[in-house]
Amino acid sequence: MKNDFKVNAQDSAEQPNLDIILKAKKGDLGAFDRLVRQYQSFVFSLAVRFLCDDDEAQDIVQESFVRVWKHFDRYDPAQKFTTWLYKIATNLCLDRLRAVKRKNLIFSSNKLGSEIQTIPDKRDLEQIHSR
Repeated sequence: MKNDFKVNAQDSAEQPNLDIILKAKKGDLGAFDRLVRQYQSFVFSLAVRFLCDDDEAQDIVQESFVRVWKHFDRYDPAQKFTTWLYKIATNLCLDRLRAVKRKNLIFSSNKLGSEIQTIPDKRDLEQIHSR
């Protein structure tokens, strides 16, 4: 029984007070600020593991909390806040990795390293698909 209590006490310490979440969800900037301060290191750690870049991770932290603020109406208080925030941050990291990969593919050079790969013109794509 003692172990169960410790786990529950720990969970409640990690999970913000539902009152703070509901206040932030209603637009209370002070409550939102408390959430940001409590979870910015959580998001930063996650983003650094994905991106291996502190500056990129800081951008993800900012973008994550902007998304939280903009889409707080979509948050279900029956769900853990950290789960929802994790999903937002992870999706932003994956989007960033995809964008970097696309950029590298577009601007990567051929085997000789002297030419940039050509990007097909829209008209070329239409001709290819019309055949």
